[in-house]
Amino acid sequence: MAATVVVTLGIAVVPLVLIARPTEKEEATKVRGIRVRTTELATVPDLPKSRRDQLAKDLEIFLDLVYTQAFVPAAATATPSPFTSVTRINHLLTAASRKSLNADPDVFELGPNLTVSSGELTYRGIVTTHKNNPVEAVLEIVLDARAALTDEDKDVASIKQTGTLVLKMAGDGWRLRAFDLELDTEALASPSPRAAR
Repeated sequence: MAATVVVTLGIAVVPLVLIARPTEKEEATKVRGIRVRTTELATVPDLPKSRRDQLAKDLEIFLDLVYTQAFVPAAATATPSPFTSVTRINHLLTAASRKSLNADPDVFELGPNLTVSSGELTYRGIVTTHKNNPVEAVLEIVLDARAALTDEDKDVASIKQTGTLVLKMAGDGWRLRAFDLELDTEALASPSPRAAR
């Protein structure tokens, strides 16, 4: 969102770049977020490295979308309070996985008023392809993150999620088809008050 302004001084033309200030929502997604990283990705049949790298990038984008919308409510909607993680990521699921998630929403629910402040999701897996196009992906994921109260900066919990995601390629992109996940949330120890001297 940069604009270029040209200032004419005599015969010299000097371009100036004006950078727009980010909105509050943009600031929130920069500060609160999950970094996604591929550790290993194979394809069946085996594809050239350049194609595997592109598939890894596409998967990182999709996983970033799922996890940011599930765990960083401000990134998903301007008014996150009435929405649960299930409703925020519904459009990224197949019909079968929507039913599974509705039956077991705890795998994507941190708890009341908690939002991920920072974290990293790493994954490794395999993508099946047909004529160089992805069909399905089976990914083992590990999420290590910190959570804060929604409107505060101080981290109050550590988050660990591990398990397997099965993704299916739909006409317009990846969809979460199945999952077998465990989510653990643990309160961070408060620093003890210093003894008065």
